[in-house]
Amino acid sequence: MRKLQISRFRTTAKQFAFDGCHKFYIFEDNRVKKEMTDEGWEEKEFYPIAMLPEMFNNCGCALRFIQRCTPYGGFQTIVPQFQEHTTFSWVNS
Repeated sequence: MRKLQISRFRTTAKQFAFDGCHKFYIFEDNRVKKEMTDEGWEEKEFYPIAMLPEMFNNCGCALRFIQRCTPYGGFQTIVPQFQEHTTFSWVNS
């Protein structure tokens, strides 16, 4: 299985959410997507994980960040705001 590596963090996520400005949320569990839609996220705000590197790198907002969402509203910061260099690569596991 291929995993996306974001700096030192590896994820098995198949999708991520993007608010159109600076918030990128990855999630590895469909329960999290359901929680997000229950909170008002729309289907058009979810994208295939393969699009994350390009969308993140082309995001012009200095406030951009990537967080991993966990069930029941938990978050883990993967890329903090104002981080200048973020690497993306695909790895086999």
